[in-house]
Amino acid sequence: LIFVSSVQQGKELQRRIGAAAGRSAAFFSSQSKTGKRWSQLLQEQRFPQDVLITTRVLGSGGTVCDRSVRHIALPFCGKTEFLQMLGRCRLGLDDTVQLCIEVPTIQKINTLLALVRRKTAAIERARRCPPQEKTALLQQMWEEGRQEINSLFYISRSGELTVNELAEEKLRQLEAFYSNLAGRYRESGCYEQQVLSWLGPDGEAPRYLGEVAPDGLSGFLSHCAGS
Repeated sequence: LIFVSSVQQGKELQRRIGAAAGRSAAFFSSQSKTGKRWSQLLQEQRFPQDVLITTRVLGSGGTVCDRSVRHIALPFCGKTEFLQMLGRCRLGLDDTVQLCIEVPTIQKINTLLALVRRKTAAIERARRCPPQEKTALLQQMWEEGRQEINSLFYISRSGELTVNELAEEKLRQLEAFYSNLAGRYRESGCYEQQVLSWLGPDGEAPRYLGEVAPDGLSGFLSHCAGS
């Protein structure tokens, strides 16, 4: 079971798994919700393919109770998203899985931190804007291609551009999370240790993909197939 951060990444991974490893793979995103295979997955809570690749659409509602699942791969994310995605796979008391996580580079952390600060700046900009100019500001941000405005703002019943306070709180949490990782990045395994703290005291020490599968994706899948 592999969670991915984007539709493009999921489709490419599905193609590579079939081409490099000869494994059958299904891919689900929000666009799959009207399809027959999505309904089947929700009803049966299992999948017939070797690999299920999904965006976080599965993490917000679907459940997998397939005891043949032995590996779960998660993208870099915060605690809430991590636990939501991991919790989609329901295990029996004696079942074990191998958990694989994406360890971010400092460049990725800084890029995400900059994006969060950009969104926060947009909120502050809207708050400083006089009421009579907010419609023009919304139009300007729309023309700039600021797609995040759909989650950062809403139009109140009085027709006023209003800040989404839940989104604002999420941005505060993300900035604290990314800033903490960026500040501790020189520490060995800072994100890995963070993940282990989310899993509780029984989490094993992390092993790294390069140590178990030096041949990249194909070697990784071959390694998983035998475990």
